[in-house]
Amino acid sequence: MKKPVACKQRRHSRLHPGFVLSVLLPLMIFSANVSLWAQPALQSNSRQTIVNKMNDYLGEALTAMNLPGGMGGLSVLVRVPSGDYFASTVPGAKPEWHFRAASVTKTTTAAAIMLLEQRGLVRLDDTVTSLIPGRNIPYLPDTRDYAVPHKERITIRQLLQHRAGVYDVGNDAVPAEAAQPYAGQGYIEWMNEQDPEHSFSIDELVAVAANCGLTYGPPPAKYHYSNTGYSMLGKIIERASGKSLDEFLYAEFIRPLGLSSTYLVVSGKDRMPRSPYLPGYSSGEGQFLETTEDNASYAHAEGNMVSTFPELAAWIRALMRGEAGVSPENAARMREVLPTNPEGTAGYGLGITENPKGLGYGHDGGIMGYFTVARHHLESDFTIIMVCNHLKFDDLYGMQGAAYGAAMKIKALFE
Repeated sequence: MKKPVACKQRRHSRLHPGFVLSVLLPLMIFSANVSLWAQPALQSNSRQTIVNKMNDYLGEALTAMNLPGGMGGLSVLVRVPSGDYFASTVPGAKPEWHFRAASVTKTTTAAAIMLLEQRGLVRLDDTVTSLIPGRNIPYLPDTRDYAVPHKERITIRQLLQHRAGVYDVGNDAVPAEAAQPYAGQGYIEWMNEQDPEHSFSIDELVAVAANCGLTYGPPPAKYHYSNTGYSMLGKIIERASGKSLDEFLYAEFIRPLGLSSTYLVVSGKDRMPRSPYLPGYSSGEGQFLETTEDNASYAHAEGNMVSTFPELAAWIRALMRGEAGVSPENAARMREVLPTNPEGTAGYGLGITENPKGLGYGHDGGIMGYFTVARHHLESDFTIIMVCNHLKFDDLYGMQGAAYGAAMKIKALFE
């Protein structure tokens, strides 16, 4: 693929590298760049008609997104009882291409907490200063770096629901008055400028909020998305399980489900997705950059997963159906969403979203170069993974709305 003239290896500093989406072009010529795929045993005229319609809806959504730079497209995989259906406007794209799943990672973190709860090692309504059941240590270290404001009132459930008031170090800048060298900037952005291959740790990310005294207010708080809250959950998983976070997720979910192409980025030197991959692009404030290469090690527990279309579909389907180690009863508890806006059109549960209603349960993800929708509809056994390999910072909600519109139309094809 031709590299745009405006692309540089070093990202523009105003494009926030720590961004992971909350639930909230010059136009491409779509028909010439259609990639169609279906299981060979299931090929039929009706299947081809459905895939063609899927591509039509992707084209309509891309037109609405109006992506700058003329690069990036939409790809979608649908998994239903009759098989998999894949369509893409990205030239040559295949289902097995890797992409950054971003905040869909939060579903694995939430699932780990629920699994530990099943084993009696975690209680959701304990505060994070409580002792871990059966152990003489608290859920979070009793250290200065974990002394976030109102810590003694924060429960594990509130962290899962984004209602703990924990400051989002990934998305929000540190106030200019803070007595820190990164004051007035995003910490992740600042650190990447010092060392592009820096390997971030959970401890250092939580320490930014703790040492600067940053908070959105005492819990129980209104819904406020927080990547740092999920980083804290990652630390809880490590202390309750006795394993590193990535080791626990591999051992309990990724390997048992046979997700051999899915992995977690933990090193700052691991900057490119494994081949083959969807290239990623980002734009905003008049800038357009190629951003496939990125340091995603900052996103422990909240956005560092890389996967493929079939494997992400397998994960979200298994989790929602109680077939991934988390019991059906606990999967149902995860789906008990609370409204996140006054209109009640979107909801967030225990690491799971329902937005828009009717598409199914799962999560969205947005990170440099990629926007992802992952949903499973229980009653119809319909799973959809949609990826735009261009993150448009100037119009995130517009992108989200266009993707949802296409996803709902595609779902209707299977009803």
